[in-house]
Amino acid sequence: MIDMRLEAISNYSQTDLVNSLSNSYESNKGKFNGFVSWDSIRLSKKRLCEISSILGGKRLALIMQNYCKDYKYWNHGMPDLILWDAKT
Repeated sequence: MIDMRLEAISNYSQTDLVNSLSNSYESNKGKFNGFVSWDSIRLSKKRLCEISSILGGKRLALIMQNYCKDYKYWNHGMPDLILWDAKT
């Protein structure tokens, strides 16, 4: 199931990716998740949509695949080391 979901994300257009993330954010906001701090000012829906739009489905799926395969290894510094400029 995870591989199928990652494949779908990998093939999303930029619009589909942003829409999917936006919908997931709204339907899950506030639910307990050990990976997400909903009160974080840095974790806004707008920021997540900008970052995912810039990364694209293929790169985002690869990042999530790394987490799925070896979370202990990848949880230091990724994805909190992302610098982006939505204008350029």
